[in-house]
Amino acid sequence: MLSLVKLFAGLFKAFPKLADLFEDAVYHFRNASAEAHRTEKDSAVDAFISSANSGVSCGSVQWSGEVDETPRSNEGGTSSTTFHSGSLEGDKSP
Repeated sequence: MLSLVKLFAGLFKAFPKLADLFEDAVYHFRNASAEAHRTEKDSAVDAFISSANSGVSCGSVQWSGEVDETPRSNEGGTSSTTFHSGSLEGDKSP
């Protein structure tokens, strides 16, 4: 096996264009393998999304209230915004 590697190394040193052709072939093989792997992963993701979305359709979502209706609070009263004064060191009021 080692002698085969030495034979290829000697050929590539003697014929640099042969080495370039071999590098191009390896490059294209790796790209083709990566593309096939990416396509397989994309298909798996698409299948998962399709199975997760089965039974859910956007046409079945409906708004159940008026757009201008004021939101109700849990206490049943009206709510207001209040301002609390304080400092960064903490509340020092009595």
